[in-house]
Amino acid sequence: MVSKWMCVTAIVLATLGISACVPAEEAPDVASDRAPLCGGTKNCEDSEIGHTAQQAYVYGYPLMLMEYTKRALLQQPGGQVNRFLHQHRRPDPSDTAVVRPNQDTLYSVAFLDLSDGPQILDVPEVRDRYFLLQLLDGWSTSIAGSPGTANTGTEAQSFAIVGPGYEGSVDGVSGTYHLDTNLVWILGRTRIKQGERDRVEVIRTQRGYCLRSLADFQNGDRSNCERSVSLSDVGEGLLGMLLPETPPPPEIVGNMAMGRFLMELATLMADNPGYPADDALLSRFENVLGFVVGKPYTPSLSVLAAIQPAREAALRSMRAHAVGGLGQQSAGWSLALRDIGEYGDDYLRRAAVALVGFGANLPKDAIYPTSMADDRDQPLRGDQRYRLRFADNKSPPVVARFDGFWSVSLYDDIGFFIENPEQRYVVHSWELEPATDRDVDIYIGCDDRAAFDGDGLSGDDFWLPAATTDPIVLTLRMYAPGDAALPPEGGADDDLPAWTPPAIEWLGACSAL
Repeated sequence: MVSKWMCVTAIVLATLGISACVPAEEAPDVASDRAPLCGGTKNCEDSEIGHTAQQAYVYGYPLMLMEYTKRALLQQPGGQVNRFLHQHRRPDPSDTAVVRPNQDTLYSVAFLDLSDGPQILDVPEVRDRYFLLQLLDGWSTSIAGSPGTANTGTEAQSFAIVGPGYEGSVDGVSGTYHLDTNLVWILGRTRIKQGERDRVEVIRTQRGYCLRSLADFQNGDRSNCERSVSLSDVGEGLLGMLLPETPPPPEIVGNMAMGRFLMELATLMADNPGYPADDALLSRFENVLGFVVGKPYTPSLSVLAAIQPAREAALRSMRAHAVGGLGQQSAGWSLALRDIGEYGDDYLRRAAVALVGFGANLPKDAIYPTSMADDRDQPLRGDQRYRLRFADNKSPPVVARFDGFWSVSLYDDIGFFIENPEQRYVVHSWELEPATDRDVDIYIGCDDRAAFDGDGLSGDDFWLPAATTDPIVLTLRMYAPGDAALPPEGGADDDLPAWTPPAIEWLGACSAL
């Protein structure tokens, strides 16, 4: 066991400062619809009420977290529904509002309300630059084929995004996305390289992302586009998203009393219905808890007392599943590659992913293997020397024609970049020579490059300094991953991809030389 804490960062960066580390506690599976109701308790009625309330919390957690994440975003200066906010700079160690920040892409985010009709998403021409405007419905399901380099190409296009109550077609668009909820999150990523010139180019691309009403689109009115991307409105962007003394969304939802939780969930679901597969579970909530979508939740005092402990029991189950049920282990790396981003009726998995990696991509779009251990199965530490070698030109497979790329980022045990004189926090594949045909060596650890003099570190190699004696974590991000890095089609659930990250080689202590 590496640690009593498991960081499930193989899923996604935690966009609003949701810690991706959860305690590795044991908990019974109280959230599965297939779990027994009464267990070994004597009072089956009370157990049924409590157990059903736990299911309701697990079921509704992603939608509730989505709603409070939206509220947090709208507190930003310039924050409005159906309007983009953009991040305009790369994070550094001073940024501690978000765990596992990345220096690969700049973010553009918006929350849509489709209850008044479709929104039209305009995308500019984006050539030679990876981008993805990931669409998520209110239940945190990622929509396959979201606009992006790999899915829709690089030409300037417009897309219609329509909600569950809309009937009819939208003319003049390149495609239409039908969402099951009126609440929609757009989580956009646009690749950035080093230098001010490239940053300006990214900002120019971001200014081309536009949301318009259907009426404005039909009338050719782009005035809202100009308002949506005003740099004076959006400022630096997302890293300081929460206002001072504002609790983060996971804390708000995680501390919510069960009665209030179910009351708000019933209201939210009026505009954001569940899926057809949820009908049986919703009938059970109505029969056992008196929970009816769209109606005020007014349980008796005895029911309120019976459901009160359900939140903590549900959270224990979610944490336990996040640690033990979301991914596979390979050579010290944690891989979460199956059933991420789309969950069907696996409500526990959906809630566990929301708990530790809200906004998860579909693996086809991006994957994030993470390692906390070396080739000895020992925790990675900043006062040790390591080497990550992609040998024989077997670098992480990404799809070049989709402008796919990869990166390796180093974090402290909390999830922040580590200050160092080199100001080096990440290695990117675009830093390699285009026709490189050699081993790619990334040296990790220590605060002095000379510590690696006897290990073969040369000017062609990369070094990620770690000016700390505490544990460290590596995250490998792969954008537009190749098929070799994804689970084989038709394989068993425990089948590993053809390509997995190599083990991180321990070279000794920093002070050993």
